[in-house]
Amino acid sequence: MGRFMSDGSFKPKPSTSAREAFMQQEPQPLRSVAKGTEVFVHMGAGWNKGKVVSWSKTCITAYCPQARRNVNVFDNRSIRLPGDPKW
Repeated sequence: MGRFMSDGSFKPKPSTSAREAFMQQEPQPLRSVAKGTEVFVHMGAGWNKGKVVSWSKTCITAYCPQARRNVNVFDNRSIRLPGDPKW
């Protein structure tokens, strides 16, 4: 994901750098998110849009209308707010 420059160096895409920085963050503690906030939740097939139903120190529960179920998130890297970098 990127390209080789004329001098032989490799330049990664900006999205690759953002993804690497996002995945290098600590999985805990979870960020505080208010109820009703729109978030993106990582599920097996990718990112799904949802709304926060409840928040605690160890778990965020979000309802994903596309999957028609509640999803529990225990890792900070599995949830994104709309302002977070995309890749």
